[in-house]
Amino acid sequence: MARQRNISSLYEKEDIYHKSTLDRANQEDIRNHDEWKSDYKELSDAYGTLLDEARIITSVSDRLQNKLNRTHDKLQDQAEQINKINTELAYNNDQLKNTIDELTKVKISRMAATIVIILAIVLFLISEGLIEPIIEEKTDSFLVGFVLKGLIALLIKPIEVVVEKFLTRRRLSDTTTGGALVK
Repeated sequence: MARQRNISSLYEKEDIYHKSTLDRANQEDIRNHDEWKSDYKELSDAYGTLLDEARIITSVSDRLQNKLNRTHDKLQDQAEQINKINTELAYNNDQLKNTIDELTKVKISRMAATIVIILAIVLFLISEGLIEPIIEEKTDSFLVGFVLKGLIALLIKPIEVVVEKFLTRRRLSDTTTGGALVK
């Protein structure tokens, strides 16, 4: 509403002139040639002023439209650049996540292997120090000791797999709760 008042006040002078020329043209009295000529000149001058103002307004409007178009093009270019950067970031993020997952698996595998080696050494020492003397005392066969050691050797890999799965599950639960298993 305020904008319409501004537009009306912008053309207030033209509206007044237009009304006065219509009033003069509609007068019933006979006007002479000089009066018509004077009114026509005044009308032509007013039209020339109006035309000049229309040219200025059009020029300003064209400049503003061109500026708006350039700004729009610039914003589109920036949006495309942002989308490209976001795509690259998403790809790099996936690569980084995969690398971290692989490193975590390697750390867990190393930790599981270390635990199994320690467990195997403990089992071997128990076998050699405690169980084998009892077996040698109860039987004369050395095969029972070899079978026991072979059984321990065969259990190393399955024990490693179980420990690795346990550590992986623990790592996943620590990750979801915010903790960390391996630093």
